[in-house]
Amino acid sequence: MGTDATVVRQTNPFITLGWAVTGRMPGGQPTNDAPVTREQALIAHTRGNAFMLFRENALGAIQPGMLADLVVLDRDYLTVPAGEIFLIRPVATLVGGRLVFGALD
Repeated sequence: MGTDATVVRQTNPFITLGWAVTGRMPGGQPTNDAPVTREQALIAHTRGNAFMLFRENALGAIQPGMLADLVVLDRDYLTVPAGEIFLIRPVATLVGGRLVFGALD
């Protein structure tokens, strides 16, 4: 699952995650007859994509010896109401241990 080949066609991963979980577009239009759990959607976006890149031994999970970037979100993806997944925004992003977006106060 990614952001470039779904019916949603968005670069914002929270739009595609919301679509996968709710089965609806951000405006409410039904498009997906088989929604998945939040965990399944997140795994598809992370481990699934690492597998598609043949990099599952280096990417896609937070484990010792694997590469990992970090994003700080404005709300908890696992607990917000499903319809609010579309509204999640990043507050800060770290890549390779360096802050590349936002500020951490």
